[in-house]
Amino acid sequence: MLDTLRFQVWPLVRSIAVTPRRRRLEELRERWGKGGTKEPWLAGRYFELLTACKDRSTWIDDRTWNDLELPRVFADMDTTVTRLGSQYLYGQLRIYPDPPAAAADGYQTYRILAADRGLRERIQWILTY
Repeated sequence: MLDTLRFQVWPLVRSIAVTPRRRRLEELRERWGKGGTKEPWLAGRYFELLTACKDRSTWIDDRTWNDLELPRVFADMDTTVTRLGSQYLYGQLRIYPDPPAAAADGYQTYRILAADRGLRERIQWILTY
């Protein structure tokens, strides 16, 4: 009987005892890998600022971007927590990596973050809160 009571009371105790920090961490974990829910408001602004002084051959032009339906791809990929993260991701998708080996380095970083939950959560925590 005590075990049954403990099982029924535990969710209530947990909801009261969970600290705001723990609650935020659980929110980060819940959102990991899920599609973004924010509107793409100003997602391209960082890209516009970056390319204002660059040679047009270093980034994907608007016509190609739209012809390849990359706005939809961006919306599906954008699982970022902040608007700044969305803007950075948008820039990463539109600007060719220089040097090309930088793309491989970036991919290796993404693989490490996907595999190391603790490291990823610490970085997300610092950038989000």
